Amino acid sequence: MRSTRALATAAALLCASALTRAAGAQIPDTLPTAAGTLSPPVGREATARYNAPVALRVTTATTIDSGRVVEGDVAALEAPLTIAGVVRGSVVAINANVTLRPGARVDGGIFVVGGAVAGLEGARVGGEVRAYQAPLRYTREGETIAVEEPTSGGEPLLAWVRFRDREEPDNGLRVRNNATYNRVEGLPIYGGPFITRRLRRGTITAELFGVIRSADNFAWTSENIGHRATLEARSSGPVQLFAGGRLQDVVDAVESWQVSNSEAALGTFLLHRDPRDWYSRLGGTAYVGIRGARGASLTASLSDERWASRRARDPWTLFRDTQQWRPNPTVDDGRFHTFRLTGTIDTRNDAANPRVGWYASAELERGKGEIDAFGTRSWIAPTNGPLVPPRIDSYRRGFLDLRRYNRVSPETQLNGRVVLGGWLGGDPLPLERQLSLGGVGTLPGYDFREAIPGEDKLGCHGAVPAPGKPGECDRIALAQLEYRVDLGLERFRRNVAPLWYSEAAVVVFLDAGRGWRVDDRRDQGLGVRGGKFPSLNTFQSDVGAGIDLSLFGVYIAKALSVKNESPNVYVRLKHRF
Repeated sequence: MRSTRALATAAALLCASALTRAAGAQIPDTLPTAAGTLSPPVGREATARYNAPVALRVTTATTIDSGRVVEGDVAALEAPLTIAGVVRGSVVAINANVTLRPGARVDGGIFVVGGAVAGLEGARVGGEVRAYQAPLRYTREGETIAVEEPTSGGEPLLAWVRFRDREEPDNGLRVRNNATYNRVEGLPIYGGPFITRRLRRGTITAELFGVIRSADNFAWTSENIGHRATLEARSSGPVQLFAGGRLQDVVDAVESWQVSNSEAALGTFLLHRDPRDWYSRLGGTAYVGIRGARGASLTASLSDERWASRRARDPWTLFRDTQQWRPNPTVDDGRFHTFRLTGTIDTRNDAANPRVGWYASAELERGKGEIDAFGTRSWIAPTNGPLVPPRIDSYRRGFLDLRRYNRVSPETQLNGRVVLGGWLGGDPLPLERQLSLGGVGTLPGYDFREAIPGEDKLGCHGAVPAPGKPGECDRIALAQLEYRVDLGLERFRRNVAPLWYSEAAVVVFLDAGRGWRVDDRRDQGLGVRGGKFPSLNTFQSDVGAGIDLSLFGVYIAKALSVKNESPNVYVRLKHRF
């Protein structure tokens, strides 16, 4: 069992290396997109690439003959492009096909929207090849194009209801369900006025929202009332600069990365199971950032807030409404000053149904604070004083979520994900910033906050867990590897299968991970001394399979690291990651 577990763990943790080597494969077919539409980042990237200076721009069917060399980029709009010669740059085609003749050479990459790429097997392409089935809806502005904005609809159910002044369409009232249904708030509803001013080089947006929570039948109490006021200025163009500030009294999740907001809300509303813990944030945040055309962004923020514990209440649920909720764990109440730097890179062909590309999200946080009341922990502080000092002079925390989507063939994918996060130095982390693993979003072979025999390597709890079983890990490491095989139902889309069913795939997966503490003073054998990375044979692992119907998936997972653990059958919305 020990060797099997070590082998499974090593395979999952090394998936990033294997995926990187496989990423260079070029598949000469078109990549589908969800619901026949392009994601906003892809649309912005397409227009930015077309509008950029190029050596050759064509709007009629064009062939670059075998003896011709184009010194720079090539852009095609609504015009088939055939390449037999050499392009010493990249190629972008919008609502057009690109055909490569044997011996053709493109030094850069090929980016196609609303078309296909043919002939890759006999040509030489130096960069990445991406193609999207869905066409780009655009408007002409002289020699440039812009993404056509939707005129109505488009927002998901319960996302927002909007009432506009006909003479001033950028002003009005907005009502939103801006957060997830949870056991602390019930349904939090945000509503209030908004103002947008469009300037020559950007926009300025202001929102003033009040918050009312449905718990206790919308009782008009301090627990049920909050606010969020935002002011932001953003430049226009493919690369956007933005700056803003926010004053808020809201409830936020301790860990929101494991499952999506929709999954957390439905799990709470339907099954009386809230997979998150919650705390309140009262204060202000100022931020600045930059966003690029290819889903890249970088944001720096500075916050001064009071964090406080919230109690679980009794919002209504469709099933199991008479059961007791899992207690919402207490946190370290106090005033905290934080500086946070977050960055994202997204080269996926489609955010909803990715087939190729990278997604990386990273966060660095430095904080300090003064604690008024400590949250309950499952370990006992040493006799020489509290483990977390009343004043935190400085803690440093990081978080990295790295994903690679790779097409092995037109019908198969090999996808991988690595998550690393936790304490980087300084004082111990407050409870609001500690982490955990386990459950459908990370290691589905193990129940959420499950008590497993021996050392707790998922929640880092002591012998007697604190009420609600808060995550108490200083650090976590997780690797997920999946192999997907399309069922090829898209050919039945028009006659038999609805859209969401036509992208069905069989999924086989392997996960491995664990959490640990890094402070040598902590007892009960839960720490890894000296800040070292734990041995791979101490990781918890599972294996599973299922069918992904795009809109939702049904899976079965079995824990490998614990004997006599029953398999778990569960449902996920959209994809696993």
